[in-house]
Amino acid sequence: MVFTQAFRGVFNCSRTLSSRIFRVFDSVSHERGLQNISKKSLAYFFPSSFAAEHFSYWNKSSHVFSSKLGGLLLAVGAYSLSWYIFSTKVEADANFGVSEQLKEAEEIEEPTTQVRFPKWLEVMESGVLKRQRLLGAGPRFMTPLRVKVYSVGVYVDEKEARPVLSGFDYSNPEQLEGDERFWSTFCIPRSIPGEGKKGFGKTFRLVCIREVAGKHMQNGFDRGLLKRVRDAEKKMNMPDGKQALKKFNGFFLEKGSMAVGCELLFVCSANGTVDTWIDGVHYGQVKNDALCWALSDMFLGMKPVSKEIKQQTSNGCFSWLQES
Repeated sequence: MVFTQAFRGVFNCSRTLSSRIFRVFDSVSHERGLQNISKKSLAYFFPSSFAAEHFSYWNKSSHVFSSKLGGLLLAVGAYSLSWYIFSTKVEADANFGVSEQLKEAEEIEEPTTQVRFPKWLEVMESGVLKRQRLLGAGPRFMTPLRVKVYSVGVYVDEKEARPVLSGFDYSNPEQLEGDERFWSTFCIPRSIPGEGKKGFGKTFRLVCIREVAGKHMQNGFDRGLLKRVRDAEKKMNMPDGKQALKKFNGFFLEKGSMAVGCELLFVCSANGTVDTWIDGVHYGQVKNDALCWALSDMFLGMKPVSKEIKQQTSNGCFSWLQES
């Protein structure tokens, strides 16, 4: 409803503006003796919209740009131009999506959002500085209109992850992407020697590509994680996930508005903890298996919130496992 009202407002405004612009153009061209030239030129290039038999309409308000179609064309054009300007601004900003300490690192660019991700990331895992490797990155879309909100890069502690995942063998990335056993192993929140479970450190690096209110970010993560932490408690004996999620979501509210280029790090250690960093500031730690698992499953499980993120991570993971 809000979107419909907003679009209707832009539509009507564009229609009125287009009518006024072309009335002025018609008046000026008539005074300068250019009216016939403009009519013939437009009729030549746009015969369906400016047919010769419709020349008399130009002295009225019934030509195409005073119609509803004209308003729609200008509205769509203005919207497209605004996104072009936004994307150009993002591409021109050499520091977009990269915190100060990462500027010198070797990077790749996520093509959909133009966000750059360092191939190696140094993070604090439960107070210990560790180096993690980028597997893949992709965009996160919201709403049926697929509005790009942020880009996500997936990193792993290579030394911890390789022994856990090296037993899997695939002939192509598509096999890896569709194997539920692989991702169940990938998402294990922590190592439990007695049960034969082995976790490893992983980090999800998010970079905002539009300004987002903390409340909106909280709502988005709540929708993606709440059902998952409940399932973790019922099906995998991982309790207290709902309370952990509430604390985790509180970090977004504490931060408030997140500007374009805001960097969020969710560092998941092999001991079942999640450390949240926003723009280089440590907002807190949550120790809970359900939350750790839910974060990984949200992006990389069998029903991911972004197919693009999982696909790119699968491609990178396949290439990484092929390395000797």
